[in-house]
Parts: sequence; C-alpha cells; structure tokens
Amino acid sequence: MAAVALHKRLVISLAAVAAASALLVLPIGSEAGVPAVSGLSVTDVTPSSFTVVWLSSEPSAPSISMFMADCATPVYGAFTSARSGDSTGNLRVTVSNLSPNTLYCYQTVTTSKSTSESALLPAAPATVTTEKAAYQMTTTAGVTTPFANSLLAVPPVYQKDANASTDGVAVTLTVLDNKASHPLSTLTSGGSGAAYFNLNNLYDPATGYSLNLTGGERVMLAESHGLDGCAVEHFYKLVPDAEKIDVQTPVTCALMQDLDCSGEVNILDVLREVKWNATARGGACFNGDSDMNGDGSVDQTDVFNVSGSFGMK
Repeated sequence: MAAVALHKRLVISLAAVAAASALLVLPIGSEAGVPAVSGLSVTDVTPSSFTVVWLSSEPSAPSISMFMADCATPVYGAFTSARSGDSTGNLRVTVSNLSPNTLYCYQTVTTSKSTSESALLPAAPATVTTEKAAYQMTTTAGVTTPFANSLLAVPPVYQKDANASTDGVAVTLTVLDNKASHPLSTLTSGGSGAAYFNLNNLYDPATGYSLNLTGGERVMLAESHGLDGCAVEHFYKLVPDAEKIDVQTPVTCALMQDLDCSGEVNILDVLREVKWNATARGGACFNGDSDMNGDGSVDQTDVFNVSGSFGMK
C-alpha cells in the first residue's frame, strides 16, 4: 500500500511539473482568451509624439500605458489616438503632447473584443526618446533657407481580388541607408483607400532635427496584411525637388530587375525574386514587383530574368 501511495504521489508530482513547464513556454498573450501579440514597431517619432504599431491574433482594442524615464511614474497630460483593423489584426496608437528630447517608457495594452482579456507588449516597458526640434532650416554657402517636405501618397496595396478589403493594412515607410531616425506608418482605410505619409515627421539621426529630403532617397514601403499572413516589401525613390509639390508619388526603380533600387542588379535582388517564386495573384501573398513578364504569377522565368540581369546598372 505504501508503494502504491508513493507511486500516486510521484505521478501527481510529475504531472504538476509538466503543467508548470507548459506554462513557462507560452508566448505573450497565448493563454486562453488572451490575444497573442507580436511585431511591435515604433514609428513617427517627433519632438512631441510617437506612434506604435503591432499585431494581434484577433479583433482587439489597442491602448498604451505611458511612464516617465523610471518606467514607474505615470505620464500625465499625454493624448492618445488609436486605430485597429479587425480583419487584419493590425493595431496603431499615437501618443502626443509630449516634451521634446525626453526619454519615456511605454507598454502597449491589447484587449480582446470577444473576451475582454488583455495582453501586454513588450512584457516590461520599453523606452523611446522624442526628437529635439522641428527645425526646418538648411545652410548652404553661408546662406540659411527654410525647407519643407511633402506628403507621400501610399501606392495601392495588394488585394487578392477586386472585392478584397484593404481596411487595416499596416504600411510602413523606411528611408534606407540610415538617413532617418525612425520609419513612418499608416493604417489604410477600406473606404477610399487613400493614405499618406507626412515626410515632415522624418528626423535626422545625427542631429535630432527635421530631415531635409533633397530627392532621390531610396525608401522601402512594407505592407503587412496581418492575419492574412501577407507581408510585402516595395522599393522606390523619392521625387527630386519635392518641396515644389504638396503630394508626391514615389518613383519606381529605373531598372525593374533592380528590385531594391540600389542602382545595380545584385545577389540581394536575386534572393528577393526567389522569395516570391511560385506565387500568383489571388493567393494570400503576391508581389507584383517580382512578376517580370506581367502574367500574374512569379515563376522560374521571372527568376531567370533577374538572375540573368546580374550586374546590370
């Protein structure tokens, strides 16, 4: 009898250990009824505001907790505005009325619309520092003149078919070659589909002041369809002398095989092309930039087109 009792206690103990171990490997928000959250990115950092975008596994209401540099003292007087894409799971919150050149702590809160359970991301508050000043002056040959950047129209995002909604697709803009401190972001609307980036929200990482875009900068526009599992990257160049127009449309790469607009077809372009091989319009993911012959699919013919252009400028 003693041996049987000991065996039962041992089985119970092993079961308890197994249950505890299972709990230890659960990702953030994977408990029953709690949204699973991921993909957090800080964008649009200015002297008085910043934006956070991330992804939820289900329709959720986004919010954010703000703290001073000690990550414990609450921030008072800050304003927040939030948007969510129920069909995509993409979430976006902007915090404003902050002080310039100041370190803050933040933590996103994602509350399920079906269970009211919440998940925190990151697990502990992270930090962000606002930019120094919106100083839009440039000096050339001893002469100081003002400058202003334009708005950038977001090109149409991928749709599986004509009836597919574009509501809640998260699009981020990154100025390549480390020319800007942070990317910009927007959530598209399923109505008109029109969306814009305010290029005046770009700042120089060396000075903390407004970034003067002179034209020709390489940019990457990454669209995230969230729960659809589609993430597509497009590369463009900015329009020269953009200060003369209010809204600019990004310029496509001069050579179509030069997928990242680097000025030369190289191994990175070939790898990008291979990534989209065996995809077609109408599927969950498709990048029309890699469809070299425009037949609605990316196959070996397209891959050979890019690889065969290796070294071209």
